[in-house]
Amino acid sequence: MVAVLLGGCGSPTALLRGSGVYDAYAITVDHRPLWTMTTDKRIKLSIQSRLAQMDASDLYYIGVESFYGTVYLIGEYEDLAHKERIVDVARTTSGVREVVEYFHPKSAQEECTLYRNLALLADVKSRLFQDKHIYGSNIHVHAVQCHIVLAGMVESAWEQERAEWIAHHTPGVRSAVSYLRAFVQDR
Repeated sequence: MVAVLLGGCGSPTALLRGSGVYDAYAITVDHRPLWTMTTDKRIKLSIQSRLAQMDASDLYYIGVESFYGTVYLIGEYEDLAHKERIVDVARTTSGVREVVEYFHPKSAQEECTLYRNLALLADVKSRLFQDKHIYGSNIHVHAVQCHIVLAGMVESAWEQERAEWIAHHTPGVRSAVSYLRAFVQDR
């Protein structure tokens, strides 16, 4: 079960985020050195493994990304103690330089249902893949209570702005936050 979760198939968001399925293709369009990509993948899997050991449901509610040793934790938490445990796992993982958090408290009143979240996630990801100017597989998309979070490495500042525009202008998205980084600043 843990192997399936860590492979990117454990949660609906993992299925739509592009983890695993597009990794082989992403390597060919990712400009990070191979060692950096390998280190980032090891960091991500280590954090996911430690979260699963604490509580496997954390993998369902918490997305983990790593780029150049900066870890992005994206998702929902039960209470402040739960949030601190999740952040502590990331901070104490070997190779982590910085931890960036994007969290919402879990809501008892689901204004944004699981199905609505999944639909938004699929819609944003589809729009990114359909755009001829963006390598959508380099952009990891997360949906948290109908807020979209983008993370990843893109070719240029223009591509970054275009991806952010798509996320902001997808119908139903409450807000969009970007942790995209451009390899080339074209301004």
